[in-house]
Amino acid sequence: MIVQPLFLALDVFVLTSQLSKAQYLQSILGPGANAQAVLDASESVYPAWLLTVSDGRLIFTPLVSLAVIILLVLPSARAYFRK
Repeated sequence: MIVQPLFLALDVFVLTSQLSKAQYLQSILGPGANAQAVLDASESVYPAWLLTVSDGRLIFTPLVSLAVIILLVLPSARAYFRK
């Protein structure tokens, strides 16, 4: 119950960083550059399956973390760990 919420917090951090990558890159490149064009060009050279796996990971890992937390809170888990 201590470690799994930390993983969930890290998952949320990764998710927010992925969603705000265009704004962050734009702040680094400055107002004259088109950050979205740079990101689109970099993503176009990746294989299609890689982006699908990455998007799936962004959805799958927080859901699994929540499921583990819920399962650890159930009475049967409490009984098992009290032995």
